[in-house]
Amino acid sequence: MLGLRVSARVVWGYSVRLAPQGKGRVAYTFPPPSTVLGAFIASLQKVVGDRRELTTKNTVKKARILSAGEDYKH
Repeated sequence: MLGLRVSARVVWGYSVRLAPQGKGRVAYTFPPPSTVLGAFIASLQKVVGDRRELTTKNTVKKARILSAGEDYKH
């Protein structure tokens, strides 16, 4: 079994801009779980050398995996 323990110190607040919002932002005490998970995954990808990115195009519901070299050719 593989586990990960993380300790964090929350400094002030965390601001998130959602798609339908304008300049006003919602402030949270803690980052959303998806943001924390994304930070861990990005660091893990750097360690193992996986440079693919999960991107969305014009919608949050549809996403695809892009290769670092092959899919970026014009």
